[in-house]
Amino acid sequence: MLYDIEYTDTNLIISISYEIRGDGVNVIIFKILDGIRSDYDDYENTIHLNRIMKSTYKEEVVEQLMASKSLFGHFEKPESDVEGELLKKAELLSSVMRTTILNK
Repeated sequence: MLYDIEYTDTNLIISISYEIRGDGVNVIIFKILDGIRSDYDDYENTIHLNRIMKSTYKEEVVEQLMASKSLFGHFEKPESDVEGELLKKAELLSSVMRTTILNK
């Protein structure tokens, strides 16, 4: 079973999906360029959070993530593995948004 949702503004589309028996939570940020959504495989303009977590830049991302934890530290401890994974992705999304997208 797959659940998904997209959040859109004039510059970005944030696609979040959750597959119960698949890859779990998947967050993809598409840039909107000249009114057109970037392609899924356009690694310059489409950010896949799962790819970032596996990248060679993981140490740098983890440092950024730790800085963003101050934004999330006041939330209660997740009650399930799914909630924990969602919170982890939200922390990473916050870090990516602040360091990669919003600074450009």
